[in-house]
Amino acid sequence: MLFDLLKYGFFNGIYIALVSVGFALIFNILRTIDFSLTDRMTFSGYVFIISEKYIKGLISSHLQLPFVEIISILVGCLLSILSCIILTLIIEKYIFTPIKEKGTSILIITSFGISVIMQSLMSIIFTNSTIVSSIQEYSIPGIGLYPREILVLSFAVTIMIVLNLIIKKTLFGKSINALVFNYELAIFHKIPVKKISSLVFGISAFIIAISGISLSVGFGIYPNIGNKYMIYSFCACLIGGLKNLYGTVIASILLGVFLQFGDCFTSPIVSESLTLIILLVLLYIKPEGLFFEKIRVI
Repeated sequence: MLFDLLKYGFFNGIYIALVSVGFALIFNILRTIDFSLTDRMTFSGYVFIISEKYIKGLISSHLQLPFVEIISILVGCLLSILSCIILTLIIEKYIFTPIKEKGTSILIITSFGISVIMQSLMSIIFTNSTIVSSIQEYSIPGIGLYPREILVLSFAVTIMIVLNLIIKKTLFGKSINALVFNYELAIFHKIPVKKISSLVFGISAFIIAISGISLSVGFGIYPNIGNKYMIYSFCACLIGGLKNLYGTVIASILLGVFLQFGDCFTSPIVSESLTLIILLVLLYIKPEGLFFEKIRVI
């Protein structure tokens, strides 16, 4: 039982970490939280479910190809990721960028408004019931893990390594650091903020699309599923430090394990309440985040 709790808590933490990294990346460009981020994650999950099912039916009825399910999954993943990136870049270019100079309050209200609109549209189109992908999963004998879990873990590790290399070794990464630690000075030195902003939004969209796909297969999705991940990820970012990707990931995993144990021994409401209480205490003790002084990646 203990192993199962740790396993489920760890992978729940991985999902939270993927969303948290997206939050942190966008925060360091917009200087505020994008509340619609998790709704784009939900959107990507819906796109995957619909496209995978349609492609599988289309191939099965017209063509006799081997590995039909694998082909449909790969095509579904590609369409889901592309649609999430395109939607994110449209929102960034035509909504966030024009109002960015009007202040943080306007950005927060706008992102919240986008979130409400997206949830309302998804509720109308898909209803409020949970939709689960038709993909059949089988655990790997001996280790008790699903292939999806291994892939998500591999992706999370890879994306952290790649992001770390990009931020430390490339001009793009140094430009991000400049914007994060001294935005006005970066503007003075004519760093291409719009180009960097689009790239960061694109990277965050790619990350949350993977999370949305995995959630749709493992647990199912519904229009406002993003709300709880938004709260959890926001907590993880604050605990780990919004300017510290590694700290954010560590905090996400710890939070996932804590929530899993809390759900098992108390109830979801109690565990979530305890999480918020712990967050308030930690913010009072160390408002910059637990890991901010130890590791500074972004």
